[in-house]
Formats: sequence, C-alpha cells, structure tokens
Amino acid sequence: MTTPRGRLLRAAALFSTTLLGLTGGSSTLAAGRTSPFYIHAHVAPTSVRNHSRVTLSVRAVRGARCAAAVIYSAGAPPNTLHPARTAGRSGVVRWSWRVSTARSVGIVTVTCRIAHATASTMITFRIRH
Repeated sequence: MTTPRGRLLRAAALFSTTLLGLTGGSSTLAAGRTSPFYIHAHVAPTSVRNHSRVTLSVRAVRGARCAAAVIYSAGAPPNTLHPARTAGRSGVVRWSWRVSTARSVGIVTVTCRIAHATASTMITFRIRH
C-alpha cells in the first residue's frame, strides 16, 4: 500500500523530471495548534555537477527544529542529511554535501517543527554529468 508521502514524493519526482530547469526553491504554509509559520528553502547551485558540493539553506523561525532528506530517484529510500538542526537567532539552518549519483535530479524534502506547528517543503535541483 502506498502512503500519501510516497505518492507525493513520486509526483514530485515526475514533476521535477518534466520541469527540470524551472524549480529551485519554494515556500509552504503549515498550520498547527499555534500560529502558522512559513519556511523557505533554497538549494545552491540549482544545477550542480556530479561529485560537486551543494548547499541547502532553510529559513524558518528561531527555535524551529528542521530535518532534511534528499532523494535521487522515485521509489528509492531518502538519504537523510544529518544532523537535524535548530534555527538560531537568524532562523537559518544549512546543510552541505557532495552529490554522487548517476541520476539527473535531486529532490530535497525539509520539515521544520516548532511547538505544535509543522511546515514542510520540497525543492529539486539538476545534476549534470
């Protein structure tokens, strides 16, 4: 049985494969029992050479706990970016890693939580070979 998250990730992979050059960052609203909040995530560069470094920057709110994972193909298990990070005074958290895959697209998912509110977003980036 396919979970809603699995269907969403497969749809994102199909969408990003179709629109490769048109994606790069996004924001999503999520509501909890506290005030809704937004996160904004950006991958730089949005088009990276295989075996090069890429950086994910996430702007949340101070104190938000953020976790991220990258998927290189639909149906494959995500590679979790460790560790989860807590946003400091600036509200920004970052991860950097070296891309090493035969795939042409990376899909990054980010989820941030604070109190009872959660915000999530997905970003795609292109991998050149």
